[in-house]
Amino acid sequence: MHLTVALQDKVEELFFTFITDKAIQRSLKHEIENLLNGHPVSAHQSSPKSTTRSRPMSPPAPPPSNQQPRSPRLSNKNANRIFNTSQQISNHEDTIEEFVVDSSKIPHFYFPFGKQTSQDQELPVIAEFFLTLPERTCTSKDFGHLAKACGLPYYLKSSLLQMVCDSESTSINQPAFLKFWSRFTEKYHDEVSRLFYIITRDRKNYIEFDDFIPLIQDVTDEHPGLSFLNDATEFHSYYIKTVIARIYYNISKSWSYRITLPELRKSDFLMVLRLLEDESDINQITDCFSYEHFYVIYCKFWELDDNHDMSISKNDLYHHNNQALSRKIVDRIFSGAVSMVKSDTVSFEDFVWFIISEEDKKHPKR
Repeated sequence: MHLTVALQDKVEELFFTFITDKAIQRSLKHEIENLLNGHPVSAHQSSPKSTTRSRPMSPPAPPPSNQQPRSPRLSNKNANRIFNTSQQISNHEDTIEEFVVDSSKIPHFYFPFGKQTSQDQELPVIAEFFLTLPERTCTSKDFGHLAKACGLPYYLKSSLLQMVCDSESTSINQPAFLKFWSRFTEKYHDEVSRLFYIITRDRKNYIEFDDFIPLIQDVTDEHPGLSFLNDATEFHSYYIKTVIARIYYNISKSWSYRITLPELRKSDFLMVLRLLEDESDINQITDCFSYEHFYVIYCKFWELDDNHDMSISKNDLYHHNNQALSRKIVDRIFSGAVSMVKSDTVSFEDFVWFIISEEDKKHPKR
């Protein structure tokens, strides 16, 4: 019984494939019209598919006979039913073929650099700021306030300075900056894209480790919660490395020291930069900038680094947390499966990633 049903389904499938073929539909339509008009069926049918080989000769015609054919004739009712079915299928396919989407009517839904708005929003504020400067020229010490006038975080001052001024200049006048800003905002429309391409100086589509150094150096030099570091400049570089390594650990999804615009857009980094301007206690900003976190990480690294060459060997790491890590785990860490770089030592930046993964078991990247 199951076989019979399967055969019936297969026959129906083959019939549907046969009846929906356009060449077959045209041929059936022509023959049905001939039958309805009282004309005989054509003696020779042309194959809907052409072939390169020559077709065989038709067999000889049967001798004339006075007997009526035993097969049932196609009634007008059945002919109309088949004709209507094929006509409906043909009309449906013609409708699909004639349906063409006008792409100009599809609304724009992808904005990689933000939705375009009026470029005149910041220009009056910028022009008013330049009026307060001598000779309407902004020098390096005023770039933080210029960044604020542009709607950017204050600590983006050095990155903005390096982008708009050449290596031999530390100032820019009002006409030159307004020209730069109009051209820049014509391409980049929202705050995140502007932040991204100011950090990269509009030279590449990803942020590398060194691109963050001017930004974090400004935080180190000017944030009131880090004023005690002014007399300990030897620790500036390690604090900066710690902050940048934590930024990549939190934002980058590729386990590499590269951040793309979509990754930055999904993060809260812009909000954290703005929070730095309002929060005087740096330790309250626990995302990346906490000095207490840096202090703990640096002390752990210094404790493990026996020869104090600012790199940790396998034997050094084996002593972490009273030898809590097995040799197999340590070998796995140095294999390149975690840091993507196979090496005999762990740098300070890689140790930051290691210690965060070791201590924060709930972090999404762990």
